[in-house]
Amino acid sequence: MDRMTEGPNDSQQQPPRRDEPPAAPPVARGPCPPPIPAQRPAPPPADPFEPAELRRALTRPHLLFETVLGSKDRLAVTLGAGRAVWLLVAILLAVSLAAPVPYGLLSPTASAWRVAMLYVGSLAICFPCLHAFGQFLGLQINLGRTLALSLVITAAAGLFAFAFAPIIWFLDYSMTADECTRVSPTSLSVMLLSMALVLGVVQMGRCLAHRNGCARDDRWLPLLIVLWLPLLAFITYRMARLLGIV
Repeated sequence: MDRMTEGPNDSQQQPPRRDEPPAAPPVARGPCPPPIPAQRPAPPPADPFEPAELRRALTRPHLLFETVLGSKDRLAVTLGAGRAVWLLVAILLAVSLAAPVPYGLLSPTASAWRVAMLYVGSLAICFPCLHAFGQFLGLQINLGRTLALSLVITAAAGLFAFAFAPIIWFLDYSMTADECTRVSPTSLSVMLLSMALVLGVVQMGRCLAHRNGCARDDRWLPLLIVLWLPLLAFITYRMARLLGIV
């Protein structure tokens, strides 16, 4: 009797199962992506020039290119720290006076001193204005650092003029009279000297923009330099007219 009173089996109470969908085919995987390269460590901070290094550059002229043009980080840090600043001023002034001499001798001006006077003389006229306004605005840069920063322009321009000397000599020697009627060696010389001055300003700007440079504590110094540069350009143009370069 008990078996007759029992309900239907559990299998009969469950609804019939639907056919399960077939398993999806395995997805073909492509080649594994290359591993992400590890982030390069930041370069170590540049060290300022030691006085012994600056003195060695005076006895080995080829090091002047590396000091003024090739080591902008170290030059900027030296300017920012104010270490051996007057020795740096002497080196930059010597480069500004000596480096343009070959260009002056080989250019159409045929003068050893006019190109150096163009750069250094124009800077000498404009520099007191730069330093006076810097002190008036309360900038923390002293006379030596201001002079060294501005001499970066003339030293870099002089080195580029030295590099352009073979070019202007070849152009002046090889151009015929018919070619000179269209573009004269004098106009090409003016273009090269202007390019050298612009590159000098760029080099000074690279030193100024360094995080440990002169503008580290004086945020208004770059603005003062930007306002001062048109004056320098105008005086340089007037000096070129006076020296007969233009």
